[in-house]
Amino acid sequence: PVRDELRELLDPFAWAAASRAVLSAHYTPQALAQAMWDGLGAFGFDGGEVLEAGCGSGTFFGTAPAGGTLRLTGVELDPVTARIAQFIYPDANVLVESFADTDAPAGAFDVAIGNVPFAQVPFTERRYGATGHSLHNGFLIKELALVRPGGLVMAVTSRWTLDAEDTAARRQMARYGDLVAAYRLPAGVFTDTGTSVVVDVLVLRRRAEGQDPADLAWLDAPSRELNGSTHSINAYFTAHPEHVLGELTAASGPYGPAVTVKGDPVRAVDDLRAALRQAAERATADGRGYEPHPDGPDRKPLHLQTARDKHANDYTGRLYLDEDGRIWQHINGNDPVEAVPSDGNTGQLLALMRLRDVAAELKELDRTGDEADRAQQLRARLRELHAAYTTAHGSLSRPRQTRLSAGAEVRERARAEGREVREDERTLT
Repeated sequence: PVRDELRELLDPFAWAAASRAVLSAHYTPQALAQAMWDGLGAFGFDGGEVLEAGCGSGTFFGTAPAGGTLRLTGVELDPVTARIAQFIYPDANVLVESFADTDAPAGAFDVAIGNVPFAQVPFTERRYGATGHSLHNGFLIKELALVRPGGLVMAVTSRWTLDAEDTAARRQMARYGDLVAAYRLPAGVFTDTGTSVVVDVLVLRRRAEGQDPADLAWLDAPSRELNGSTHSINAYFTAHPEHVLGELTAASGPYGPAVTVKGDPVRAVDDLRAALRQAAERATADGRGYEPHPDGPDRKPLHLQTARDKHANDYTGRLYLDEDGRIWQHINGNDPVEAVPSDGNTGQLLALMRLRDVAAELKELDRTGDEADRAQQLRARLRELHAAYTTAHGSLSRPRQTRLSAGAEVRERARAEGREVREDERTLT
């Protein structure tokens, strides 16, 4: 019943985003987030541009140090969760989009912090060599690329980032930066949030162009025996057993013996805070610590738009409805203007937009292979909408269907929307 009610309340895009979040979102205990902020402070970070990709409802925003010159940018795919974060933390800039789509300059941020989402689906970023890597590794690769030289990425991630036999993702990270430190936490740290997975806290430092890499032993994860069974374990933890904040062992699981860490979760978080201070001291002594931005924390603030808004300067820029049923459009990335068809036929434009939205959701389901029953329903709905439209207004490609007034007239809008729907329908039905 609750699921059905939620389905009625959310539009197709919000429903699809919420469905994806069920698999990939794991909310961070507040104490762990606070310990990581303390760690960044120990490294010398005291203000500047902060990125949290996959920010959820804002756990890391809420535990950020008070005062100072922190400027927070979050990225969250689920629109409902993103609105919650923006409402609670109005001074943060929360981008409602996939992090794969986020269009930010390389080196735009001083630090990145957070808990990257985990799911066995590929990251689709077309830049930075992140394409095709798992979601969590793709996030880490892109975060490293978006942090400036001398900046840090401090992230919670699955143990598979370091333990996977395939070294490709780690090697791509090593193109951008070095592993300063890694700490493996007891399985119970996340129990209160519904999962008992083993996670690592990584500290990665963005390397300057031309600077030689530091120790690359962390790229390898050779086989190692734990409690009578063999598992791939990153060489870093063999060389630094004190960075496992508990007992590294193997225990029986639903698919056979699995790597776990036994220990006291509360004590482990306290140990992490102390360990990060020690890591900061070592990194500074080695000349690989955090480097403040040369222009200081009071430089001109970074303010990003979603990729959709940023690139809404072509004639296929997206139209959308507000809560009062009015149609709006972004023009050249500026503030939206109300869109009014030159012939006054708002009903026809709304019909085109409904066709577009159903086709877009169907296209997404076709891409992911999810919810076959839902896809069949959408195909039937798309046929109904198409038949109703052509009965009322004629062919989608009808000549003269060309103008839209949105302050100044913007040519080709309705025809562009029609062409997009027609191509989607041909592809998906």
